[in-house]
Amino acid sequence: MDEIQKFYDSVFSKGVSFKVPGNFYCYVLDLLQLKNGKILNVGCGGGYLLSLAERKGLTTYEIDISKRAVEIARKNAPKARPHSSDSR
Repeated sequence: MDEIQKFYDSVFSKGVSFKVPGNFYCYVLDLLQLKNGKILNVGCGGGYLLSLAERKGLTTYEIDISKRAVEIARKNAPKARPHSSDSR
């Protein structure tokens, strides 16, 4: 895990973004039709999906192996409950 975690920490420290166009995330959230629910994003990256989920009133949880990604996710989805861990 340490090598993988270090890799993703270095990627996110360089400012690399894995952001998918927001309309795709909106499509996924609309497709799920969640109302006042909870969502867990495993491999959350920068928390972009969860920032949209928060705007829709969902309680958000996120996990990523990269501590740096979790730091970024906290900024993008401030209400989320992020956690850095190996999700295997």
